[in-house]
Amino acid sequence: MDDAPLRRPAWLRWGLAVASVAVAAALTTGPGGEWLFPEPPERFVHGVTVLYSAAVLTAWLGGRGPGVLAAVLAALVIDWCITPPLYSISLDFDFALRIAVFALSALLVGWLSERRRRMEDALRLSRDQLELRVTERTAELSAALQQVRELSAWMDSVREEERTRIAREVHDELGSLLVALKMDVNWIGKRLGEQQSRDADAAQAMRQQMRGKCDNMSALIERAVDNVGRIITDLRPSILDHQGLWAALEWQAHEFVQSAELELGWDLQVDESLELPEPAAMAVFRIFQEMLSNVGRHARAGRVDIRIRADDGVLELRVKDDGIGAAPQAFGAPTSYGVRGMRERALHFGGSLEIASQPGQGSTFRLRLPLSSSH
Repeated sequence: MDDAPLRRPAWLRWGLAVASVAVAAALTTGPGGEWLFPEPPERFVHGVTVLYSAAVLTAWLGGRGPGVLAAVLAALVIDWCITPPLYSISLDFDFALRIAVFALSALLVGWLSERRRRMEDALRLSRDQLELRVTERTAELSAALQQVRELSAWMDSVREEERTRIAREVHDELGSLLVALKMDVNWIGKRLGEQQSRDADAAQAMRQQMRGKCDNMSALIERAVDNVGRIITDLRPSILDHQGLWAALEWQAHEFVQSAELELGWDLQVDESLELPEPAAMAVFRIFQEMLSNVGRHARAGRVDIRIRADDGVLELRVKDDGIGAAPQAFGAPTSYGVRGMRERALHFGGSLEIASQPGQGSTFRLRLPLSSSH
């Protein structure tokens, strides 16, 4: 059965009770019944069976109420048309028992039918919910996969841009310094070869010029060393390896406010003996760099406050600015790759990144990282 009993119209369910008993009575007590069952005993047995089946069928298709009505009508037909003396109603114990048996049977069949209906409805509901959940999870996984692909593509582009910048700096600055050094070395080598042919005064004057060239070469070498150190620091700050994470964070903060001409509020409340593993320390440092980069690019701030704490096994790093702020939706936009990268770094070590911002009220970035997970 496809449809549940109670979902059928009421007139159809109650009409089924009368129609099924009427058809059963016509088959057993009419001319057809006499032809099918000529002997009275057979007619009684088969008549009761057919009428009982009609009551059961009504209860199964129409529910308990129509089933009870069909049972009562079937009992009346049996007592009136099949049980001798015919065409009389005997309100004795047998008749009452017959009605009770028929009614209980109809109730039982109707109860089973409704129970089956409820089970089918529950199963259908569970299946629909499961399909909906699978659809939602599939959509979420597809969206997450798309975000990962976009983030990976963005990181590749950032990496290529960084390589291009470093290559340009090496070419423009180190390259020019090395060319100048080569020219000075060639100049000194040429003058040294001519030194024996000069008189004493000219040789002394040439020595003075070569000493000046050496001083110039020393300055070029110092500039080259500074440029190499700066490039190395951009790739990986040496202070992070030599003095630890907390000193590296403070150095980065002061470097940033100095270049961006901002006021700095610095609050470090961490035991300096606390050390994070190298991967976690690098992740915290890179997230901190990206926080400051967001302040420098978008905030238009005049002051930045930085607070770092480690309480109850959780490292909390907060960067707050007094800039123009932004709507919260801006930090969850598909193109917010920097924010997404910070969140992915934090999530990798069991942490989280929270951003609170409103237009005109500045922004607050808060990194929370379990120290146990980072270890």
